[in-house]
Amino acid sequence: MNRERGRDDFALADARLRQMMEQSPLAIAVYAPDGLMHSANSELWRILGISGSVVDCILGKHNVLQQGQFSTPPLRGLVDEAFAGRAVTLQPFLYRPQQTLTEMGLDGTPSRERWISARFYPIVDRAGLVQDVVLLAEDVTERVQAEQAHRASENRYKTLVESSTDGILIVQDGRIRFANSASSSVLGCLPQELLDSPFLRFVSPAFRDVVERRHEERLGGGSPPPVYEIEVLRGDESLLPVEINAVAIDYEGSRATLVFIRDISSRKQAEAELDSERTFSTSLIDSTPAFFVAIDKDGKTLMMNASMLSALGYTADEALETDYVATFVPEADREELGQVFSRIMEDRASTVNQNRLLCKNGETLLVEWHGAPVLSEAGVMKYFFGVGIDITDRERTQEALRQKQQETQAVVATSRDWIWAIDQDGVHTYSNPAVEAILGYSPAELIGQSNFELLHPEDRAEVDAQLPRWISEQKGWRDLVLRWRHRDGSWRWLESNAVAITDTSGSLVGFRGVDRDITERLESEQRIRGALEGAIQAIAGTIETRDPYTAGHQERVTDLAVAIAQRLDLPDEQIEGIRVAAALHDIGKISTPAEILSKPGKLTELEYKIIQEHPKIAFTILKGIAFPWPVADIVVQHHERIDGSGYPEGLKGDDILLEARILAVADTVEAMAAHRPYRAAQGIEAALDVIRKERGTTYDEDAADACLELFERNGYELPE
Repeated sequence: MNRERGRDDFALADARLRQMMEQSPLAIAVYAPDGLMHSANSELWRILGISGSVVDCILGKHNVLQQGQFSTPPLRGLVDEAFAGRAVTLQPFLYRPQQTLTEMGLDGTPSRERWISARFYPIVDRAGLVQDVVLLAEDVTERVQAEQAHRASENRYKTLVESSTDGILIVQDGRIRFANSASSSVLGCLPQELLDSPFLRFVSPAFRDVVERRHEERLGGGSPPPVYEIEVLRGDESLLPVEINAVAIDYEGSRATLVFIRDISSRKQAEAELDSERTFSTSLIDSTPAFFVAIDKDGKTLMMNASMLSALGYTADEALETDYVATFVPEADREELGQVFSRIMEDRASTVNQNRLLCKNGETLLVEWHGAPVLSEAGVMKYFFGVGIDITDRERTQEALRQKQQETQAVVATSRDWIWAIDQDGVHTYSNPAVEAILGYSPAELIGQSNFELLHPEDRAEVDAQLPRWISEQKGWRDLVLRWRHRDGSWRWLESNAVAITDTSGSLVGFRGVDRDITERLESEQRIRGALEGAIQAIAGTIETRDPYTAGHQERVTDLAVAIAQRLDLPDEQIEGIRVAAALHDIGKISTPAEILSKPGKLTELEYKIIQEHPKIAFTILKGIAFPWPVADIVVQHHERIDGSGYPEGLKGDDILLEARILAVADTVEAMAAHRPYRAAQGIEAALDVIRKERGTTYDEDAADACLELFERNGYELPE
């Protein structure tokens, strides 16, 4: 009886246990110590994806210690620990039904793969021996997939945040709780320097109040502007313009501000450059003397630059929005300008035209316009834009030039000078009528001909030699005196001045010049020069009459001074001045008592001082004569010396005229070589020796060298 009751109680307990297993949300399986499964609930078969027909092939037959899903390390070791008497927990693992059926040698249609979490509990008796092992398993596929999705989302979020070029901060309680890597670049600090730092530390003092106020307003539920521009204070104390985009968020259980910081320095620079360009364009349009105007299709004035407003005498307020034609175009020109506008609207093409503009004061301006229509994307004319140039003054100038040209033509035609033009080959391309009076040929006889054969042979050779240089240098000539043969065979002296003629590319075309007939002037000058020469000789003769011991002195000094000047290659005109000055250099002795000039003995100090006055007396005599050379200055300086030891003024170096320095050398050589009442002649060698020793100190170095070369190399001798 008791045995039957015991069996009944056991059966009841077993039934209740099976009922509890079936009602459990967990999958349950019971394994014997030998690894064979002897019971399991339906949840296990569900999550394992095994149908009822296969269950019978597993219960009492599938040995978990030898085969099956748990045979793959590291799960194998954990199962072994459970059957060794220790409870173990298997972390979620991916269960593959197809692999399980294959390992069991069973056929069937497997369900989808699942993530399963499992725990093994050994049931031991009082002796510590394992009686059974209970498997509790749970399908955690949704949880694992959710966690995987969450991790993937976090990774995507992290990648997005870290790859952003904008700085991203989370500010909580006024401090930076999170900062992406771009924040370090924007704020110029290391990441560790940003975290837990006061956010306002990185805000320029000029913006801290507004940033703090908006931050508090935002966290308090207000709606301040989320996007605004400030300057941040970087780690190196430099300021950087940034754009702030801030929103309130919940972060780790508290309110915070998510801040996006964008470096806008490049944009600011571009904006500044654009503003500068706009300012420049506006300034350029307003400062240029050209006129700029925009007129809409209805004829209303939309824009007019400062130059045009100023020229017309209007202000912008007076000019804009007015009817352009009615306000600024004279009534007589309105119909013609209206036709121009009509053509522009019809042809949609640019135009060039001239029209008059009416100023506020009633005056008119002539303007040359370059205009074009401005079209919309649809090809519809929006407005007309024109650029004009005030050509009023230009037209007046051109008219004045036309009048000037007529006057010039009249002057050229009536000029008594020969005005001509030749090409590079010397062929006359123009000649005014004056040539007929000068050379006896009409312009028609000269034009188209090379007339160099009319030049004197000597002058023709000079022109042929110089012409290549004039052509290569593209320069003309000045004061060139040439002899031309008149039709009657006589020679005419012409003074020629010419300039080079070039084309627009700068290439030489020829020469244009004016030749003046100076034949009569030269003949007159020759007569005057002859008379002057006679006067000079007469004066010199008078001096030598009073001082017979110096007879021929001035003639010999003149000859040597001229030879030295020629040796120095001085111009002919300068040499002529030296010749005249040398011939008169002792004219001052005309006031020196004759007894002093002819005294046979040594002169007293007083007598020598009287002699030394003769340069000043000469200057007084000669300064009133209008020589073409500085004769008076040359004569008064001919006893001055380079080292200042001369008289009458003690001049030095370049303060003494070159002509006087040459005369001083010639006078010294001749005086020493000739006899004087107070001494015998010292001879030419003694004179040259003095010049040689005192060159560069007492006497001019170049003049002294030239004198020495004349005697020693050229065999020069003083005339008798």
